[in-house]
Amino acid sequence: MKLNKDLLDALMMLGLICIVLIGTTEFDNETVKTISLVVLAVVNLGLAALRMKAPQQSNDEEQNYQSE
Repeated sequence: MKLNKDLLDALMMLGLICIVLIGTTEFDNETVKTISLVVLAVVNLGLAALRMKAPQQSNDEEQNYQSE
């Protein structure tokens, strides 16, 4: 599966915006706020890992295409 770098970048930006909005909003229950921030942080870290993997994957596909 080919990963689109622009899509990953857009999703990471959206995730960071959500983290900032949640972080600056007052919640009645701080536990819910903390859990939401942690979940979004983990998702963003996963997207960052995929973003780092995307260039390697596209280079491998180009090499396979050229060798055939």
